[in-house]
Amino acid sequence: MKNIIKLLDSKYPTFNEWRAQNPEQKIDLSHADLSGMNLSGKHLMNVNLSNADLSNTICVSTIFCRANLENVNFTNADLSNASFGPIMKTDSGIGNSILGLHLFYAAQLPNANFENANMYLTNFMECDMNGAILTGAKTENTNFKRAYWSGVLLAETD
Repeated sequence: MKNIIKLLDSKYPTFNEWRAQNPEQKIDLSHADLSGMNLSGKHLMNVNLSNADLSNTICVSTIFCRANLENVNFTNADLSNASFGPIMKTDSGIGNSILGLHLFYAAQLPNANFENANMYLTNFMECDMNGAILTGAKTENTNFKRAYWSGVLLAETD
């Protein structure tokens, strides 16, 4: 895991070049502390990030497609233009994050915390939002078409 984290922490092309040369390599970053890292542009497809700490990360244009994001902490992360869909189950804390132009198509997001998140132009089409917290979230032009909404907290959203 330490070698992968070093690659992630390196300049942009290094991790993505390694990933292109090792597409079948299983990457397990479960429980990893990636807080504060700049992961912009990284290709994290199929990576196990369950229970990882991605708080305060910069993930602009990062690709999380088919990643395991169960219980990931995205608090205060910048997720602008990142791609998440389709993804595996998540119980992620995404509070105070910028989510504009994201695709969460058919994602499992039960109990996800989107408190104060900027969700402008984010697509949650056909997502399981059961128990999600959207208190204070900016939801202008957000697509929730055919999303499952049981027990969602929507206080103070716009």
